[in-house]
Amino acid sequence: MNRREVLKLLGLTVVNLSFGGRHAWAALTGSVEGEAEIIRGTRVMMGNVPVTISAVASDRNQGREAIAAAFGEMHRIENLLSVFLPQSEFSRINAAAGEGPVRVSSETIEIIRRGKEIARLTGGAFDMALGPAISSWDFLGKRHVPTPEEIAALKPLCRSEEISIDETKQEVSLQKKGMSLDPGGIGKGYLAERGKQLLLKNGITSGIIATAGDLVLFGGRPDGTPWRVAIQHPRHRDDKIASIDLTDCAVSTSGDYERFFTKDGVTYHHLLDPKTMLPARECQSVTVISEEGTAADAVATGAFVMGPTRGMALLDGSKNGNGIVIDRNGGVQISDALVERVKLH
Repeated sequence: MNRREVLKLLGLTVVNLSFGGRHAWAALTGSVEGEAEIIRGTRVMMGNVPVTISAVASDRNQGREAIAAAFGEMHRIENLLSVFLPQSEFSRINAAAGEGPVRVSSETIEIIRRGKEIARLTGGAFDMALGPAISSWDFLGKRHVPTPEEIAALKPLCRSEEISIDETKQEVSLQKKGMSLDPGGIGKGYLAERGKQLLLKNGITSGIIATAGDLVLFGGRPDGTPWRVAIQHPRHRDDKIASIDLTDCAVSTSGDYERFFTKDGVTYHHLLDPKTMLPARECQSVTVISEEGTAADAVATGAFVMGPTRGMALLDGSKNGNGIVIDRNGGVQISDALVERVKLH
């Protein structure tokens, strides 16, 4: 797995094989036939996100088939959500902004509804209507710092209150021309959850789906122990700052070191505060552990933007996850429910 990924799995040998677009499989233990082992596959989705599925199976063919089925479902969801695909439902919604509703699938309705719910939960710190601001900053391309005038023009276009959902008609509309949705802060967790369901459906009872800084994990390692998850140090990428044993949950980390650029001596990262359209500066990283991936993904983004005090209050006071917050000075705060379980390094 890429060293810039926020989360590293301890106890797994990392193998990443790909030949000319054909995906190779790797058993990550040296077990003999009939013993449980970890089968792994990796693909790139949602533009440039590496997605790795690790499945515990005693039959290699079953593991490979289950992973193929999971990737098939995840590609189906990608074709709905990815703004990198012009034919996706999110792209069609964005293209019709200010013009009228677009009929979409139940999955698209679900993820947009969840996004609006988490926007309310975080007081707007998470907002999937930030598409125009993200496009203006263009962290993957020209790396532009918007002027105050540009930011003022963006603000009216980046409000989740302007997203309308008609669940009866299965329609979504953006009220103002120029608006656009960006699923980046919630889509990876949703994608991983759908992949997990296909693994379970195909007889896999233990595994991990890793989508960049997000994990969905269930069951345990081949020896029956829980999965051990290490949280990367936000200022020393080869070091871990904490670790925790987990099963049957989702983990998501938002960090200021994931995607950034430096211009005129100032570093700008991609986690934008919807109130200012500028990078949020109060945290280095936030890790959220939740029951499912969609909430973990979006709440981690929201808590990061809210800052250490409000972000930790959100995590301690909601049902959407517990967490570890590293503030701008490197101070570590841990949710009450995790204090006895997290090992600091």
